[in-house]
Amino acid sequence: MHEALTGLLDTADLALAATREAIGEMESVARLINDARVRLDHPEDALVVALAGGTGSGKSSLFNALVGSEAAPVGQIRPTTSEPVAAIPGAYGSSFDGYLDLLGIATRVTHSHSGFCLIDLPDTDSVVVANRHRVERILPRIDVLVWVVDPEKYRDAALHHRYLRELAGYQSQFLFVLNQVDRLGPDDAAAVEADLAEALREDGITEPRIIRTSVPPDLPPTGVDDLLAALASLAGWPETLYRKLIIDLGQAATEMEAAIGKPVGYRDLMAPALDFAVACVLVGDRKGAVDSLTRLVDDVAGRVGGEPGRRIVRAGAALPEGVERVVAAFKRVPYPHLPLPRKGIVEISGGAAASRTKKITYRGS
Repeated sequence: MHEALTGLLDTADLALAATREAIGEMESVARLINDARVRLDHPEDALVVALAGGTGSGKSSLFNALVGSEAAPVGQIRPTTSEPVAAIPGAYGSSFDGYLDLLGIATRVTHSHSGFCLIDLPDTDSVVVANRHRVERILPRIDVLVWVVDPEKYRDAALHHRYLRELAGYQSQFLFVLNQVDRLGPDDAAAVEADLAEALREDGITEPRIIRTSVPPDLPPTGVDDLLAALASLAGWPETLYRKLIIDLGQAATEMEAAIGKPVGYRDLMAPALDFAVACVLVGDRKGAVDSLTRLVDDVAGRVGGEPGRRIVRAGAALPEGVERVVAAFKRVPYPHLPLPRKGIVEISGGAAASRTKKITYRGS
């Protein structure tokens, strides 16, 4: 999947280059594509996870409880967190240094858990504008976001309107924490959680995953192990990262549509074409992959029309060479290391790939 995504990023670069002259500089699209490419250059079996939330949510106390140290400052003066802090799995050494440099995170500690690099972000509602801007610059580059709320401000308009509704398309990458539940009785905690879930559904987040936690200063924390277990269930699955990057590419496609000025339906065209192309790559079917991606380029070009469409067709001429690189890369990866689902079996249906094989089994499953 890594190589297939890299090939897709190459195709996106070609499409972007083909349309730039016609529709102007598309800086945000180029940035999305570049960010995805940079992320693939860093560890894929450890997720970049961030704690995001407003002032007084107890986010930094939760961060310290998760990593087992007093790495993030905690206090009554707001905003407490003005500089982001990153905690890196000790086993990864300096593997994340380049990515954290890109994010502008200088304060770094290590932790003993495996599978995720954890970041404590500045407050999303900070009165310091520079802090909010820093959050908004980092958020798109995070694999999994843990939104931390407290019993008083869980319906805060700034959080819901400025962030959650705008980012609802990434809901599969979200976890929600109702923190400071030690301030509530059991019935009240259940009622607040239910109301939070309703507020999130109003934001377009259909099945929010909510975990209750508390980190009181003089008592043992609660719910921290549940949150660690939830993160562990995501960590080690490259699919979590790939899903986020595919959503990014879908967002880039939407922005291209907006720049072109008419609906093209990239998302509807892209999904089946890419699914089939990846299936073909997995069984070494170069022609099937090229044909699928070529049809995608032709369909998009036809919908765009005019000179932009012709530029897209010309850019698509590089697809066969790109597919050759992807197939060659897959051949160099030993079966146990292919990023396929852990069950060890991938069902492939439809077309030439299905006629070759119905199951792909790799050793070590």
